[in-house]
Amino acid sequence: MELVYLWVEEYKNIEEQEFNFSPKFNCHYDGETLTINKNIDEKGNKQYIENFFGDNINVTAIVGKNGSGKSNVLELIDNQSYENPKVSPFPVAVLDVGKIAIYYTEKEHNLYLYSKKELELTINVQPFIAHKTINTYEEDFQMIFTKPTPSHSQKEYLLLYDFLKNNNLYLPFEIPELINISIHDDYYDLLELIKNDDIDFSHTYSVFEEDISKRMKIYHILLLLAYLFNNKIDFDVVAKKDYNKTMSDLQTYIEHDSIKASISRFITSLQTYLEDFSFVTNNYINIRNVEDNFFKTYIEIIKRKNDNNSYSPFFGKNVFNFDLFPSMSDGEYQFIYLFNTIYSSIDKENILLLIDEGENFLHPNWQKKYISFIVQFIQDNFSDKKIHIIFTSHSPFLLSDIPKQNIIFLDTYEDGKCKVLKHDEVMNKKQTFGANIHTLLSDSFFMDDGLMGEFAKGKINEIIDFHNITKKKRHKKCLQKIYENREKGFRQTQSIVGDPYLKQVLENHLLEIDKFFDKKVAKEKLKARLQKQLAELDDD
Repeated sequence: MELVYLWVEEYKNIEEQEFNFSPKFNCHYDGETLTINKNIDEKGNKQYIENFFGDNINVTAIVGKNGSGKSNVLELIDNQSYENPKVSPFPVAVLDVGKIAIYYTEKEHNLYLYSKKELELTINVQPFIAHKTINTYEEDFQMIFTKPTPSHSQKEYLLLYDFLKNNNLYLPFEIPELINISIHDDYYDLLELIKNDDIDFSHTYSVFEEDISKRMKIYHILLLLAYLFNNKIDFDVVAKKDYNKTMSDLQTYIEHDSIKASISRFITSLQTYLEDFSFVTNNYINIRNVEDNFFKTYIEIIKRKNDNNSYSPFFGKNVFNFDLFPSMSDGEYQFIYLFNTIYSSIDKENILLLIDEGENFLHPNWQKKYISFIVQFIQDNFSDKKIHIIFTSHSPFLLSDIPKQNIIFLDTYEDGKCKVLKHDEVMNKKQTFGANIHTLLSDSFFMDDGLMGEFAKGKINEIIDFHNITKKKRHKKCLQKIYENREKGFRQTQSIVGDPYLKQVLENHLLEIDKFFDKKVAKEKLKARLQKQLAELDDD
């Protein structure tokens, strides 16, 4: 199922605006009549390319200046307002604010209208639209919303490790295959909780004990201590020389047998992988060989309870460090984070995948690959699903992969309300697919005041503004004193301007300023500069 159209009566800064999400159709509601057309030109030619992103994928981008309402559109589709979250069956929920929604089913090749408004219909497409009641719930449809902003918490890392271990997916780049397990420095603090001065404690409870069976028991004790400490469970235990006795004493404070079993299972798994190594710090394991749920079990053991009895994604006292080898770059990490979100969420036939500014924090080189990676990931792993991706973006690199027919352009009215560009306005815009970055920035992101940085523009305008003042031919002596102090700075600014045409324009402004004060001196200055340039050419 593909989202085709949405008419929004009022939601945050969006009032009486319509959104066409599919390049196949052009829908318009004038307050009384909803008109549905195929997106074709006067000669009947399609104004879009069929299955451009693949047989099972459609992609829609939402772009616009800051504050135009990009995130609000995704929020209202997902029906998850940050101020007033609520859960309702899809697609009923979107009608609370959308009022009119149209979906297209590839399987039935049919359009479905959901509406809370009385309206007339003008239908210029085949097959005919089908009306559905507003309480219909599509069982085979799923909405996934993500704003990929990794927290880089240990829980998040462990869930990604679990994803890398347990999936059989094709990823569009090489991923690390080895993981290193080492002891966390927190073990000092944990052992202090049961320290016994009557025994040679640091030797008896050494985490670097060479006998692996003894070392596993020490690890077992550390995990029990971490669980008790992180769950704010009071206990009074003194370490014994007999590790089994210490373990038994600690376990009496744990009510849940499932936790005790998880810790034992984790230690058994760990010993399997470590028995050929003398020290845990030297151990690298192929992540594919780790036992299923190895990382999720560790999360359950080590998670930290907050004062309100909720659990934090950031752990308290820890026992082990886990590090991939080779390590992932920030870009790879963010892509794995997004792929994990998609992989762990999909469980229906038809998917509406909403991604809010997913390219944030990515280097431009990764942004260039963003659409390609996501499309390839879905094609390789979910070819049996129908997936409509709707994403917001500030990146011209992403937009250069999207035809303008697949883009919703947002602007703002003077009062800050969202303004959606109409179909004819979109078709009159320059093509975005394969376009250069400068064209995309100026034409697609509504940067009407140019692409130059404000600081550079300010420096350049100082020269132009000063020239404009001299044109008034007043206060010559006063201006000459000011110019004597500023000329060097003006010349330095002009000399480092990167655009050759603009650099020459500024040179002309400075020449006119010199001529205002003394034409003869201006001529001598120009002559000296030209002679210097000739000398530099001779040196080359």
